[in-house]
Amino acid sequence: DGYANATGNKMGIVSETVSDIAVGLTQGVAWTSGMNNNGVAGYTGGGYHSGGTGGAWETASKILYATDTNATLSDMTHPAYGVGSCSNSNVAGYVLGGNNTDTNKIGQKITYSSDSWSVVNPSPSIFSTEGGIDSCYVGDMASNSGSAGYYGGGIRSTQSAVVDKFLFATEVRMTALSNSMTCAAYYSRATEDQGTSCWFFPGSACNTTVNKMPVGSETPAALSSGLSVGMHYMGVVGAKGSAVYAASVSYSADESTNTMDKWVTASDTRSTITGVDRRNGPSTFANADWS
Repeated sequence: DGYANATGNKMGIVSETVSDIAVGLTQGVAWTSGMNNNGVAGYTGGGYHSGGTGGAWETASKILYATDTNATLSDMTHPAYGVGSCSNSNVAGYVLGGNNTDTNKIGQKITYSSDSWSVVNPSPSIFSTEGGIDSCYVGDMASNSGSAGYYGGGIRSTQSAVVDKFLFATEVRMTALSNSMTCAAYYSRATEDQGTSCWFFPGSACNTTVNKMPVGSETPAALSSGLSVGMHYMGVVGAKGSAVYAASVSYSADESTNTMDKWVTASDTRSTITGVDRRNGPSTFANADWS
């Protein structure tokens, strides 16, 4: 497929070097999700593949951190791409929204203890309403693990700056935060410095704005040092208490020309890492224990 790719990359947080893992995703997809089960495994669900219904795919993948191998999972309940995703610690992962009418108002949940999927479908939508529109897709989520997930950006009536809050304990319809992102965006990406802040990236808005939202105040603000260049279809990941990383799609066969942006979370200062193999609309997750 011209967009989809099953290759998995692994970056050591200490060495900050990137390598392929021997076994990647169960199915090559683009624009998929990424969820972390505390120190055990990373999960993806759905994604884009030309063989899917309207491009939407339902296959899920699980990468075991101890062995860097994948394990077979049952499919998602509904195929979807352009989803937002996050994890509630070692309890469950959530995949919200999607590109079609089957998925743009619902969430899909994988319970880690059983690796089983279920639908989270509060009426009339899992998303808050913006301009009379209560469906959303091509945004992304970050989490304050054990408490809530935050869905930022995406397309409603048009590209959105709204941040919706999803409570893990109740799984009821999300409410919009009083404060939105400073930049409306679709194909936005999000990650977290777990327990401290959520980070939102503009995606196909293709500007350099990066919003950081402390989970205490729930107020997004633009960093003084944003992306080094405007990126789209990027992958982002956070290393708790250390750094946040962002890399875009690779158009170059020469990986030495590719760069990844890094922010030290204590100071919000940015630097770049070179020689990164990047994929189209990648899924990202960190091997971390957030408990």
